Amino acid sequence: MKSEGKNLLAVCAHFRREVQQVLEEESGLNVELVSFPAYCGHPKVYFTQAMERLTGNLAQNDQLAVVCSACCFEPVADNEQPMGCETFRLEQCFHLVANPTLVDALVEQGAYLVTPGWLESWKSRIEEWGFDQEGAQDFFQESARRIVHLDTNVSDDAGKQLVEFGDFVGLPTETVPVGLERLRSFVVKTSLAWELKKEKQRRLRAEQRVSELSMAVEVMGEVASITADSKPWERIFDLFLALCAPRRVVCVLLDDEGNADAMSIPDGPVDVESVRSRLEDSSSVPDSKPGEDFIIPLALNEELLGILAVEGLAFPQFRPHYVNLGRSLSRVLALGLANRKAASQLHTSIHELEAARGELSAALEELERSNKDLEAFAYLASHDLQAPARRIVSFVKLLRANLESNLDEDCDRLFTFVENEASQMRALIQDLLQFSRAGRANLKLVPLDVEEIVAAVAKRMKDDPAGPQGAIERKELPTISGDRTQISQLFQNLIENGLKYNRSDAPKVSVSSRTGDGIWHFTITDNGLGIPEQHFATVLEPFRRLHSGGAYPGTGVGLAICVKVVERHNGRLWLESAPGGGMKFHFTLPALDSLLQQ
Repeated sequence: MKSEGKNLLAVCAHFRREVQQVLEEESGLNVELVSFPAYCGHPKVYFTQAMERLTGNLAQNDQLAVVCSACCFEPVADNEQPMGCETFRLEQCFHLVANPTLVDALVEQGAYLVTPGWLESWKSRIEEWGFDQEGAQDFFQESARRIVHLDTNVSDDAGKQLVEFGDFVGLPTETVPVGLERLRSFVVKTSLAWELKKEKQRRLRAEQRVSELSMAVEVMGEVASITADSKPWERIFDLFLALCAPRRVVCVLLDDEGNADAMSIPDGPVDVESVRSRLEDSSSVPDSKPGEDFIIPLALNEELLGILAVEGLAFPQFRPHYVNLGRSLSRVLALGLANRKAASQLHTSIHELEAARGELSAALEELERSNKDLEAFAYLASHDLQAPARRIVSFVKLLRANLESNLDEDCDRLFTFVENEASQMRALIQDLLQFSRAGRANLKLVPLDVEEIVAAVAKRMKDDPAGPQGAIERKELPTISGDRTQISQLFQNLIENGLKYNRSDAPKVSVSSRTGDGIWHFTITDNGLGIPEQHFATVLEPFRRLHSGGAYPGTGVGLAICVKVVERHNGRLWLESAPGGGMKFHFTLPALDSLLQQ
């Protein structure tokens, strides 16, 4: 997962203390403060020169907002600003803390405006300008009638410094309290704008993944319809060209004798032995490593049916994502190739067993009809994902029952595999829809007894002998406000995760809570496998798994649903772990008082 970067707010050094106090008081803002030297009285600094100082250490995804006035930077075109940088150019720097109407009125009345930050260094300013006291008096008395201090209440010494400065230049002084509310409003608004931008970017990434998965499901339906007389090239090429935007895709199909049939897009010669060698060497290249190429085997029941090589990725940084998606799809592609091989064997059996011609013809008609049904299901997949998956499971069972008396051991294993893969595809679709609903369904906030919810989860898991088992401890859990369905799913997923990824002789999960500032902080601790810190972000993303489906079945969306549920309840979810040290999930949820206030 890419880092979302930092939010940096750059202001003149004269206003650093004001902004710092706002950030301390508004502790929930994801904003870091940087400052540039005050340029009062100096020649204007060109924007690009100043940006070099401010952006020298910026990371790729950092965002920078620069607040300046006409006295600081020369105007600059939007296209000259560095990427991720936004400039707020004020007519007067004082407009940052005081109403512009007030500032303009004071200036028209002959006031020389100062702030606590300026007063703090007034003596060094006078020296920089080359004034002695007599020269300073001549300058200020000629251009101003009085000194007005815009008091932001960030310095206890500002009043004393104001008097000293007024006496030095021989002008009366006045203090106008302005506080920090105008500045606070600006900082909060800027922070919210940043967070909104990041949320839009996250949503675009999620929509892209949903689109990829929908397309993959549709093509998988077509792959399942491959017959003995068809070539699978076009469907396989279409899928990976659309998903990965590569320069070239190579597919090598292998028969029972090890003979190879190869083709590529764009069309060109294929060195089959080179492809085989690259497959053998691919185990030394981690799936998580960026790069321009990847190669995956198309295997079923440890039988290598083909090899797929994708070359010249347009976006090498996304190689880990493409590899994971390719490996997930490879099982279905291999199933399509196996279906093609099985159909071919079935045709051969028809010619060899004339006595069974009628039954075999019926089986071929049933297979052809099933292929048409699967094509229809694939067409409807983009509109209704669940129904086709459910029907595929039911239909395979029916076909198996009809052919049970004629199935050999290999065909029986093939049917078993078809059932398992279709069920996995259905689970994937259901989890995808469940993940989507977690972010879109209307929340029905009601008082929820968490003790009752966890007890219900424990009972459901105990009553399911096929699911993970273990001890579930809970300690005086509270009543909160939330959506019953989503909160139940949250605790179900996290508790089940702790027992599922657990090799202990006595698996155990503990649920505890504490309260503060109108929220409840929950902690769910297990004694399971644990994970290294570099995978913390990965396991919270949808469809990202650290373990193979064989060792621990699932689709990798459970924890992503938990994140979505907590965020929709205005909470936050994070984790602690170490390999072999179990997992500790933390998340916050609103207290019951927040519901009563609403």
